[in-house]
Formats: sequence, C-alpha cells, structure tokens
Amino acid sequence: MAVVAALLFSLLGLAALWGLLGAGLALYLLLMERWSQNCRDAITSERLQEQGQRQQQALNRQRRRRRGWSLVDLDGRRLALEARDLEPFARRCRAELGLSGPCSVSELRRHWRRSSLRWHPDQGGDHAAWLRRLRAYEALRQLGRDGSARQLVQALPPPLPAARRWRWRWF
Repeated sequence: MAVVAALLFSLLGLAALWGLLGAGLALYLLLMERWSQNCRDAITSERLQEQGQRQQQALNRQRRRRRGWSLVDLDGRRLALEARDLEPFARRCRAELGLSGPCSVSELRRHWRRSSLRWHPDQGGDHAAWLRRLRAYEALRQLGRDGSARQLVQALPPPLPAARRWRWRWF
C-alpha cells in the first residue's frame, strides 16, 4: 500500500509539475507576444513619424514656393519676397554693391573680393555701410544659388559692356 501511495503521489507531483511547466510556458508565450507587439508598435510609430516628417517637409516646400524667397533685407530684417518683388530687391542690392546690372555668381564673387577690402571697417570703411553691402552680397548669392531666381535674373537683358581701359599694343 505504501508503494502505491508513493507512486500515486509521485504521479500527482509529476502532473503538478507538468501543470506548472504548462502554466510557465503559457506565461512565457504571453509575455513574448506582448513584447513582440510592443516592438511592432514601436516600428510602426517610427514609420508613421518618418512619413509625417516627409509630409511636413513637402508641405514646407510648397509653402516656400507659394510664399516666395525668404531673404534678409539690407537693414537686417527678414523678408518673404514673391517673384514680382525679386527683381527690384536684386536691383537695390546691385546698386548697393556698385554693380551696373545682372551678373553671374562668379562675377559677383569676383567683384566682392576686389571691393570688400576697400569697404571693410578695418581698412577705414564705415561699419554700417559694410553691413549693408555684406547683406546685399549674401542676398544676391542666395538668389544666384536658387535655380528659379537664376532663371529670372538671366531672363533680363544683359548689361551694356563696361568701358575698357586702353592698353598698349605693339602691333
């Protein structure tokens, strides 16, 4: 009788152990399912966030196209110019720099490098005039970098050729 009782208790113990293992396995699977769902949710939210950022960037590009160009005025104020206001602003900037007409970015850079030494406050130039000229140069550079502004500026008639210096010729 004792052997049968011991065998019965051992079978009950094994059944209980098997039940505990089953419950533990079920708990493990439940936790793994929740963890994997959290990972899927995180990946989905990252994708949605990236998609939202791309949509926001596209919206900002559309707004910039509608609004025009955002430039700094000669007095340091931020301007939002439309296409019709671009040419008068570029004309004021060129007049501030002493340029007669539209020019390419390389010509603008060459003129700036030659003239900036005369205008610089360290060389005896006026500080306020230097700032105005620096802002004009940066605005024209920015307009030259933008493709549509470049097309607008290049559509204007070319300036008259400047008077050339007379050079000695031996032939």
